[in-house]
Amino acid sequence: MKKIWLLSCCIVFAFVRAHAAGLTHRTHPAGDSLLVKLNKARFRQGDTVRFVCDVPGFLRDSIVGTLHVVIEDLRTNRRWRYRYPIINGEAAGDLVVGGGIDDGNYAINFLVQERFFRVEGQVKDYKPRINPLTYVVMVKNKPGFTDNIAPEPDGSFRLKPTYYEDTAYFIFSPAKKYQNDNLWIELRTPLDSSFVPYVSATKFISVAMPGDSVAPVPTSDYHFEYSRISGPGVLPGVVVSGRSKKLVDRFNDEYSTGLFRNNVYMVFDGLESDQIARNYSVYDFLRWRVPGFTAKTNSSGGYDLRWRDRGVTIYLDEFPLLHPNDFYIDPADVAMIKVFAPPSLLGSRNGVIAIYTKKGVYEVKPNRKNKFKVAGYTGAVSVWE
Repeated sequence: MKKIWLLSCCIVFAFVRAHAAGLTHRTHPAGDSLLVKLNKARFRQGDTVRFVCDVPGFLRDSIVGTLHVVIEDLRTNRRWRYRYPIINGEAAGDLVVGGGIDDGNYAINFLVQERFFRVEGQVKDYKPRINPLTYVVMVKNKPGFTDNIAPEPDGSFRLKPTYYEDTAYFIFSPAKKYQNDNLWIELRTPLDSSFVPYVSATKFISVAMPGDSVAPVPTSDYHFEYSRISGPGVLPGVVVSGRSKKLVDRFNDEYSTGLFRNNVYMVFDGLESDQIARNYSVYDFLRWRVPGFTAKTNSSGGYDLRWRDRGVTIYLDEFPLLHPNDFYIDPADVAMIKVFAPPSLLGSRNGVIAIYTKKGVYEVKPNRKNKFKVAGYTGAVSVWE
């Protein structure tokens, strides 16, 4: 089995102790505290809110955890939420004040959770014969890794504690001989559930345009309620599609981004046509339809992919698939395939194949899932917007 461990963006903490993962409750020693340092208290748009937090109790007990940072507008109660890893008793971050932040007074709440990032889940209708399950973690523009798991008799499983920034794609597949079996997985991250902070602290800042000032407001009565968090306060986008467009065109408009939207590609429809779904694999479908593309089966049961004597770069929902043979993509789950001939505008001398899975209103079996996009930790430098 191949294992490519994430370096700068993903560190597997094999040494995480049980209470750091939330398996046991630990009595807090007297004097536990959270020490917070801000670079200043008054900011303008474009400035950076820089903070460093020390948790002496974590350093003393050699554990890791998570720092939740929740910013609240004292006038409107709008909230922004970020989270950072606590390692060696310390967490730090930079938040650049974006143009969408109004002049006013803000509370920055720091809450320590005795858990590190970890994915848990359960395979519904679990059958032990599908073991071992393989899971792949993909992070945009970073190395990924793959590993095997054997769920408990009830189908439940816990992955290794990991660290990555922004979001990652988790993909699960059964043992190769059972790759036609559809997996039905429920996934969760305990970091997103409610918790009682190990320790917390609040700091107050103001934001004002150059030359302006903000009148201070009384803060003695401020009380932060963690249970009231409901996301960043941004309304979901609304997509308006013309009735004359085909489903695959509407899907392309909604889910293609950046250079994947350029017009130099072939597109195959998996929404209104069953031609992709009727094949054993996506690569079997493509090798008869893309000139110069070959997909030969190898001794391990996977495919050797080539395009005009060069390699082929595979993307799944715009995440680079570093090891295409490590899991099975169900052709019935494919909404669209975009094929970019070499040399590609995506910055590769190889040909590029971008596979998009059904999602949203285009999902035929919304309850049967084996692919998940999961939010991880906030980047060390991010925009407060």
